[in-house]
Amino acid sequence: MTTRQSAITVWKPSDILTIPARSTPEEIVAYAKPQLSSRDMKSIVSGLESGSYEMVSTFVWTKASAVLKKQIASLGMEFVGEMLGRPDLDEDSDPAAIADHEALSLAEDLGIISSTQGIRLKHALELVSHFTRLEQEASESDEMAEEEALILLKTCISSILSKPTFETA
Repeated sequence: MTTRQSAITVWKPSDILTIPARSTPEEIVAYAKPQLSSRDMKSIVSGLESGSYEMVSTFVWTKASAVLKKQIASLGMEFVGEMLGRPDLDEDSDPAAIADHEALSLAEDLGIISSTQGIRLKHALELVSHFTRLEQEASESDEMAEEEALILLKTCISSILSKPTFETA
């Protein structure tokens, strides 16, 4: 009698995009063509050029979050509700009812994004949330740095906006 061992292979996303480190904003946004219109891409580049880093980052995060929630919702909102422990979600629920942090956690659990992408996207969410919550007086002195905006842009595009659809485990 022979025993046959079968190795369990952990699923890993195969469509991870790496954007070159020294890419210009125009080169970075070009990767987002599957999810962003040419008008959106031009607005992002001109916003970065004018120094509107918080505005651009908020816009990019909002787009990325909406795309991710829509992808998660394609699995069935009732299923999503069960996974999140939210009985208020049913098949007729709007994907916007999923909180950003819930979408990230679920996307990571389902293998839509890798754990590294999850960490980077959670940081992007924290950064956007921080700058949108600042009081007027504090927002005048605490500005988002260009490097932070570019990292957020790269993260959202490489993890979410560069994909026409997501591969799930």
